[in-house]
Amino acid sequence: MNIITTIAIGRYTLHVGVATTHEEREAVLAQRFRVYQREGYYREDVAEDRDVYDQQAVFFLATLKRSNPAKDLMVGSARLIQGREDPGFEFPCQKAHRFELPPVIQGAPSAQREEVGRLVSEMPRGFGVGHLVTTLGLLQAMGAYREKAGEEAALRCGVATIKRRLLRGLRSMGLPLHEIPSAGVIYPPDGPVAGYFHGHPDPAVPVYWLTAEMVPAVRHVLARYRRGAVAMRMGKILGRSRRTGPPPTRRPSLRNPRSPVA
Repeated sequence: MNIITTIAIGRYTLHVGVATTHEEREAVLAQRFRVYQREGYYREDVAEDRDVYDQQAVFFLATLKRSNPAKDLMVGSARLIQGREDPGFEFPCQKAHRFELPPVIQGAPSAQREEVGRLVSEMPRGFGVGHLVTTLGLLQAMGAYREKAGEEAALRCGVATIKRRLLRGLRSMGLPLHEIPSAGVIYPPDGPVAGYFHGHPDPAVPVYWLTAEMVPAVRHVLARYRRGAVAMRMGKILGRSRRTGPPPTRRPSLRNPRSPVA
């Protein structure tokens, strides 16, 4: 893995970056299949989750590093699809809902648009943080990856299909995600991931964002989390040495439903 960002989580560290080997890409595919299957998003006879977009997509993964490397855990992953100027090219989200791209998205060349998809989190219980930490780490790594690509390959905006509960959670933290008005789901009811779009109590909705807004917003939220984590650790240290005084500052709540991004 090409590590792009790290986040301290208690005694552990979350490493997030680009999958660079065949084994890592296969691990990403296996994880998203495992999560989607557990959530009931697949048709019953689906045995693997691969499509044509996987061939060109950049895969990101998040690994929780422990003192014993043999116990490191892969806790999240996602794929980044860059638009193409090919006639007829559409992102996966455009094949799932009936909608018109907002003017701000239409105004950007196709090659400067992106879709973030198949974003999942498998953070184990007992680590004192919510799944949003992994989601934020993946988003920050994608932002840094885009910046390293340089001006010629810079991406200006993005789209995604996301569960509404997760959308509310991310927006409540200050992430500039905008729901796209939709005329309804057009994903086939017998498609491989029909359970994600049909008959689920938490509906999936299309969203968009502007890179110039999203990148600094993610950094701000993670900086706030890190400040809260440091303050909480200091409070515990002071509490052990002095059993008086004000309670330690609590870390901002980052708990969220385990809804992945399509």
